Amino acid sequence: MFGIHRDLHSYIYSLERLMARDDFDLIYPSHADLPVDKAVIPELIAGAKAILDGRAKGEPVTVHGKQVAAFDSGCSIFLCDLRLL
Repeated sequence: MFGIHRDLHSYIYSLERLMARDDFDLIYPSHADLPVDKAVIPELIAGAKAILDGRAKGEPVTVHGKQVAAFDSGCSIFLCDLRLL
């Protein structure tokens, strides 16, 4: 997650809002052409919270020439600019 307007707190908030809804079955994650079942939402929330709480271990990677950390949550890989956490 890059840029000053993207942060894990907002991401968690938006996922919690989605989880509270019952008018859809699939989500289309950004950068993906295939939908996934909304059942992954709790796992995504748990992964993001683990990063914020310091329980997740990130591996340094370079993406588009920028050094970031990759956190594998099991169902997704979070790419985070550690300066913005």
